[in-house]
Amino acid sequence: MKKVPPGTNGGVSSLGLGASLAGGLLIGVTAATSVLIQLALESSFSWQSGKDVDMFLSKLDPGFFMALIVAGSGAGFFGSLLDSILGATVQKSNYSTKKKMITYKAPEQGDEVKTISGLDILDNHQVNFFSSLIISLATGYLSMKALW
Repeated sequence: MKKVPPGTNGGVSSLGLGASLAGGLLIGVTAATSVLIQLALESSFSWQSGKDVDMFLSKLDPGFFMALIVAGSGAGFFGSLLDSILGATVQKSNYSTKKKMITYKAPEQGDEVKTISGLDILDNHQVNFFSSLIISLATGYLSMKALW
């Protein structure tokens, strides 16, 4: 592990990891809320008394909703880590000495560009695609194993 310039492919920060965890948590809570609303709309309760609400809530499995929230949080966090690993290894990062920043463009005249990490195999869009694909398949598989 070493400190890298901002914008370097594969670089991670505490703030970034925290944001990916929070984003995943938000997705998990949204999924759980959506399922809860759908179940409420499909139920046969009249919703005219507190008794109906209590009966509806008593039939819910809190573990299922917790699993949705944990799956969303984990997918956000581990998806961010996978994206960083792929970015650091199979996506090239160049540093422009003239501009003093990470660049993905060909060097301009009088500019020296140094490769600081990664192989030139995938671009940023491809890294995002593959990390999203891998994490979504892994999350689906692990959720299926955990719930069934």
